[in-house]
Amino acid sequence: MIKDFQTTISGILYRGGSRGANPLSEAQLQHLCEEGVGHAIYTYDTGFKKAPARTCTMKDGRPGKIEYSYFRFLDKKGIEDSMAATKETCRSMGAFFLALKTFTQFRV
Repeated sequence: MIKDFQTTISGILYRGGSRGANPLSEAQLQHLCEEGVGHAIYTYDTGFKKAPARTCTMKDGRPGKIEYSYFRFLDKKGIEDSMAATKETCRSMGAFFLALKTFTQFRV
């Protein structure tokens, strides 16, 4: 469902890509929400449109919510903002997903 989906830290941080640098689809966001992911970050430079949080019923039957944000990883501010969002998500909403082209984007 999500290209190159990988567990980075089980239950906390996951990463993957999207086809052709396109934003995650509604179906992909719904699936992540059902799996307990509370926030997804899009790091590509094209196509992202802000939208409200989505809600779902997680696999364990509890209500879930996923935020979807864009942070540009090619500049220091984007990296700092995404790390702040990661910290807040881990505190309040649980798991986190990063849609990345490659980890070379982290080089500053």
